[in-house]
Amino acid sequence: MEESNPLRTTLESLTRVYHHEKISVRFGSPSRAVPAGHSLNGEEVTEPTVVINPSVQEQFSTALSGPAEFRCITNTLSHELEHIRESELTSKAEFMQEYNTHPQFAGAVINILEDQYIDFRRTQRFPGLRGTQAFVIDKLLGNDDRWPPIDDIEEPSKAMIEGLRQVAFAGYAKGISKADRWIRDFLSQVRPYLKRVRREPSQQQRVEFAHSVMKIAQEYLPENDDIKLPEKCAVCKKLKPQIITPVLGPVCDECAPTGHGKNDGRRTTNKEASNGCRENSITEPQPTDEQKDVEQTQEDTVGGNKHNDKNQANSSPSQRERAQKRPGELARMDDLDLNQDSAAWWNVPDQVNHQTVNEEDITRYNKIQSEKRRNQSLEVEMRKNRQKSSELNQGLSPNDLEHSTNLQKSKEWRYLREEHRRSFKKLTSRDMSIPSRKGSRVNLSNLVQQTAGDKSQDKLYNKKQRVARGDRVVAVSADFSASMDGKRVRLAIAAISEATDMVGDKFLATCWRDVNDSTAYGCNRGSSGIGLVCGVAEQFQWSNLDEFQSGGGTPTADGVDVTAQLIKNTSAREKLIIVITDGQPNTEYGKKGEELTGDPTTDAAQVVRDAKVENIKIIGLYVGKDINNTSMNDIFGDDNVISASMENLAEELIRIYRQQLRV
Repeated sequence: MEESNPLRTTLESLTRVYHHEKISVRFGSPSRAVPAGHSLNGEEVTEPTVVINPSVQEQFSTALSGPAEFRCITNTLSHELEHIRESELTSKAEFMQEYNTHPQFAGAVINILEDQYIDFRRTQRFPGLRGTQAFVIDKLLGNDDRWPPIDDIEEPSKAMIEGLRQVAFAGYAKGISKADRWIRDFLSQVRPYLKRVRREPSQQQRVEFAHSVMKIAQEYLPENDDIKLPEKCAVCKKLKPQIITPVLGPVCDECAPTGHGKNDGRRTTNKEASNGCRENSITEPQPTDEQKDVEQTQEDTVGGNKHNDKNQANSSPSQRERAQKRPGELARMDDLDLNQDSAAWWNVPDQVNHQTVNEEDITRYNKIQSEKRRNQSLEVEMRKNRQKSSELNQGLSPNDLEHSTNLQKSKEWRYLREEHRRSFKKLTSRDMSIPSRKGSRVNLSNLVQQTAGDKSQDKLYNKKQRVARGDRVVAVSADFSASMDGKRVRLAIAAISEATDMVGDKFLATCWRDVNDSTAYGCNRGSSGIGLVCGVAEQFQWSNLDEFQSGGGTPTADGVDVTAQLIKNTSAREKLIIVITDGQPNTEYGKKGEELTGDPTTDAAQVVRDAKVENIKIIGLYVGKDINNTSMNDIFGDDNVISASMENLAEELIRIYRQQLRV
């Protein structure tokens, strides 16, 4: 699915269901949970945030319908929210260091086991997600490039970790019925730990299970034959990977989802991590009576060991002895491999067809698409009317001083362009300090916090990081009434467009004035005309400014309302509208039958309040000469009004924008 504000809004509403309170959702890659106080794109988040990558189709080898894609996205959302809900397992680094001959294998093991706990917890709490989880796993396993059959993998360490991963997610490994005896024995021994770790609330006990799996694995792993990591991270394709995650594969620490990196969570003490679990003996998982009853699911009802392996056993007596204790595990995996179905592993009831998308997901998907189409249709209509204005020769004449060809040749524009290019080039290349676990300078504030007793505070240094490129939509909504200086307003729009392009933000520009019925001015509402100078998905074109003449009255309410409609359904993290006007509105909102209060100023104030509810920030930039004008404060609020002279309009507009960059 494509990023869109309707999708983000829908996902944020679902966070209330899965987390009991609203959690902020942003789009990005990879999908991950970002706890409060952690860094996201160079910025410390002040509240828990979930990052979602809606481009799920690339993970699968078969095409998915729109509702099916949405189903996969909601499953990811639930998984990441569970990472926020559950306290993360203590640091993976110490666990990996205890296995100095196979550290990467160990890191992958503890990540796989921890994800089992996370996924089983959420599917138990929300039984409707069981079918969704099984659906996603079946689709993932359909991609042989990313999830290869284990009998096709030659390197023992890779075959073992891939087999462990697939058994963890699906209850079986593809190709296990054709695999060599030794790896069948290995997987039959570790499968009980995967079942038990799902229900184990104790972090300490889950670590012990991971150690037990590693002790079994070491009997099969060739000495010093650890998993070899590729040169580049599977996500960013830039940094060197540090650890293997269950779904993404080898990733660097920056791209590792929360809970999967080497240094996530609080640090484990040696006493916590050990408790005998690193001894040569293996801790057998002993279920309680209650858990024995619960584990009698569909997956456990498969018959006895039907597999008659003809391969020569190449495992040791102790390995074969333990494997013989688990004859049912091989039979279950062989049966699931034959059917290629993970539903039983996730306790999906027999009467439920988990391959079918439910009506609720279909309804939500259709609503998202409808909202997108509605917003797109408004922008498309305004583009058509902009073209119509050109065809009717209702724009500016090339002889007009406000025409774009004349503006671009002016000394004023050349000065503005060079000045702001220097300013923003310096700004966007500037480093900023953020808290980190490693760095060149001590973070005194965090150090004092830890010394005072807060042991969870482990970011004791500062590191420099580039200012994040833009994730904002900046809109300029300009009054083109007769009293405005059209030349300076057009220069200001061009200046802010160039600035947003340098930073990487999206840009939107509208203009508005009173028009008559024969004037094609973008979007006509009664006597109000609202023109689209530059849409969010467009590149700024100077010539678009020429399609709209100045004149008439001041329909502030309609101008701001249409601009808010165009901006609200974008997926940007921040949305800002800067309204440029020189006086009190004198045109009521809407056409006949759509009026608000009947008072132009009160109408505009209502529209601004409605936009703020949609998390859109609006600033009023007053360029009039009446120092006693109070309408701006009535409309935008005392704290959101800035005054500037018309002569310095472009500079003031740029200054406001710089303030929004938070640097």
